[in-house]
Parts: sequence; C-alpha cells; structure tokens
Amino acid sequence: MLKNILKRFDWHFSWEQIVQLMLLMAIYPLMKYADPQWFVENGIVENMQIFILFLMLLLCLKAQNARKMFVFFALIVVFLIMRETNLGRSYFCAKYLKPEEICRWRNLKYGYIIEASKVIYILFTIGYFIVNKIWQPIMAYVKNAPFFVWEAIFFMIGAVGGTIAEFQSIDNEIMEESCEALMYIAMLFALYRYQKIVVGTHHLT
Repeated sequence: MLKNILKRFDWHFSWEQIVQLMLLMAIYPLMKYADPQWFVENGIVENMQIFILFLMLLLCLKAQNARKMFVFFALIVVFLIMRETNLGRSYFCAKYLKPEEICRWRNLKYGYIIEASKVIYILFTIGYFIVNKIWQPIMAYVKNAPFFVWEAIFFMIGAVGGTIAEFQSIDNEIMEESCEALMYIAMLFALYRYQKIVVGTHHLT
C-alpha cells in the first residue's frame, strides 16, 4: 500500500489551491479590520460556510464512481449542515426562551426530540457504513488514488487554527470562523477532485 505513495503525492497547484491560499492569507487582515458582525451566528461568513457545505453535498450525490462511499460522505456533510444551522435553534430560542436563558435544545419544551433525532441520525450513518462495507472503497482509494497534498495542508491549517481560536487565551470568533471556512473549502475541492477519479476495483459500487 505504501510502496508507491510518494509517487501518488499530487503537488499540482492550480486555481483551487490559489483560492485556498488567498483565504488563508486573508485571515489575519480579517481579524484586524473585518466587521465582527459578519462572523456571528447567522452572519455572512456562517451562511457562506453553509453554502459551501451544500455544494459538497451536491458533489457527493452526483458522484458516479464509488457511489455508496460518496453517499456516506453525503450523510456526513448533512450532519455538518445540521451542526452549522443548529436546525434553526436560535429562532426557537428567541421565540420561546427568556433572554437570560441559555440557548440549548434541552431548555426548549420539545428540544429532546431534536437531541434524540441527532443520535438516531448518527446511528443510521454508522449503520450505513457497516452494512455497505464502506471501508472497502475507502481503502481502495487509499491504496490507489492520488494524495492531494495542498488540500490536506489547508484542511489541517484550518482545523488547527479553528481549534486554537477557541482557546480561552485567544477566543477569537473571526479567526475561528475564517479557519472553519478554509477547512470546508479544502474539503470541497478534495471532493471535487476525488469524485472524478476512477479506481479500478470491483469494490467501488
């Protein structure tokens, strides 16, 4: 599996990587000069993230190669959309909770239904993975497909930066949301490239 991995490292730099690099370079100026209201819940940046996630969902659902694997990825993307939108939680909190109450589903009268639905959805996703043996096409791609280095780098920078931004000593929402957007864009371009690849194996159904 690893004997030809170095040959499969794809360092190709094209317009997708330029977009990711530009966003990475924009994070620090955004932290200094951007309007913080762009980065709050239901703000411009969060809506942009949701739009990116919907593009990812579309890519997964239109994939012709390794169809079941990409449907599994689509299930994960749907969960990310649920996480980003909180299923309209802020609207229900504003309507049914007092201003001093913390906006949590458990504090809403029927919020337990949403919490239970999330658990059921996660269990369904795990069940889909097991029943359809999704590890087989994943391993086929790991063994044969190119490894897109720049997408991996930008994803890791976004993930690490977003995590650091949540540290109490930093606590910067602009940095957190910008890094999260970078991470999603890296995922989008990785899916865009992988869904076009055909790996010659009978497992990819």
